[in-house]
Amino acid sequence: MRRERYFSLLNKAKLSADHTFYAVYPNGGIDSDSLCGILNSTLIPLFVEVFANDPGGGGTSLQTPIGEIKRFVWIPKYLIGSDELKKAFKRICERESFSILKEVSLSDRRELDAIIFDALGFSKDEQEAVYEAVVELVEKRVSKAKSVNLK
Repeated sequence: MRRERYFSLLNKAKLSADHTFYAVYPNGGIDSDSLCGILNSTLIPLFVEVFANDPGGGGTSLQTPIGEIKRFVWIPKYLIGSDELKKAFKRICERESFSILKEVSLSDRRELDAIIFDALGFSKDEQEAVYEAVVELVEKRVSKAKSVNLK
């Protein structure tokens, strides 16, 4: 996550990855579009805000080692290859990515999230609680970064 933006790229060009741009290779019959759709759900920024490292202590950029992502991403099997998930992800790919603070209010984002949330059995109230938590955590982290007076 960089400041307020969060997104996972589908790397069809197979560009190189390193310690700040991680490569995730699906296995076990998991297709790339389904995995990337799940990695672009709002649950992932919530996990990143809670579990990521803040290397500079300033609250601006977070680092999430790929091992951390592997530990907390659970994929309901029936979503793998889901046309509904792939279509929702494709709609998000066709537009610019925004701050997560704006993303959580966009209808295409909520459509993608609803697929994931429903698969996990989240109620509407629980879904809204995820959005509220993400917004609160990001705002606090960014506010902390702005309050640090570096000379």
